[in-house]
Amino acid sequence: MNIFLSLGVAGRAYRSILPLMLRPAHWLPFLVLAAVQYVALGILVAFHQPVVAPIGVPLIRLAGGDKAMHYPMLFLYLPSMYSRIMLVVAVLFASVVVAVATLRFARTLGFAPAGRAPTSIRRHLPTLILVSVPPTLAILALSWLAGQVPTDLILNNPKVRWGVRGGVLLAVVLVQSFVSYATAWVVLQGHSVVAALRDSCRVTARTFLPTFLVIAIPVVALYPISYVMQRVDLFVGKLRPETIAGLLALRIAAELLFGFLIVGAVTRLFLWRTESAR
Repeated sequence: MNIFLSLGVAGRAYRSILPLMLRPAHWLPFLVLAAVQYVALGILVAFHQPVVAPIGVPLIRLAGGDKAMHYPMLFLYLPSMYSRIMLVVAVLFASVVVAVATLRFARTLGFAPAGRAPTSIRRHLPTLILVSVPPTLAILALSWLAGQVPTDLILNNPKVRWGVRGGVLLAVVLVQSFVSYATAWVVLQGHSVVAALRDSCRVTARTFLPTFLVIAIPVVALYPISYVMQRVDLFVGKLRPETIAGLLALRIAAELLFGFLIVGAVTRLFLWRTESAR
């Protein structure tokens, strides 16, 4: 597909989901996920409060170390601690949320898988969790590779700095693009872990540009907040440290919206591509 046709396909996928934004039931999985994210953020920020201290103090020590338990260092470490916790949430919880949302979108868009939704999700629960592990490990590997670039080179050479950031951003979008259909293969077609990942890559290869655009547009839109989180050391000294927590809260709200659009659009593309292949 050329770029203009791909933009049209991606645009139609998004447009087919927009009317569903008026249906509260489709928002429920994403609202539950956002609630979990806000609770996690709240525990990190208020870890010293008596109500959450039994959970918050060990969590801070595990995710950030003893230095993170002091003000304002807490907010300097907050983005990295939150990101580490979200990796666990992504595997154990977000994978199920995306599955529930995919099933609801598919049924609304005309695909009627056999069985009741709760039964279907429970039956595929281990597979859904395992399918989310490879992309999570890939993103961790990308972060590790980016961290191997010498700090002095990153700080003193803008080309290297932005080259690394751009390369990591592109790689993350590519990873997410190639695994984006795995959940649909599991909950709608009953695939195993290996088959779901394999066929997700196959569908992405056949629909590369539309899939890439559907994933990339929200990721790029969120990048300004992601950039601030990467350079939090520049802002803690100039702004109120609590601003970092506010930006993370804003990011959760933005991810709520973009998550809805991405999962809905990916489900639409999946149904379109699998139906056209029959």
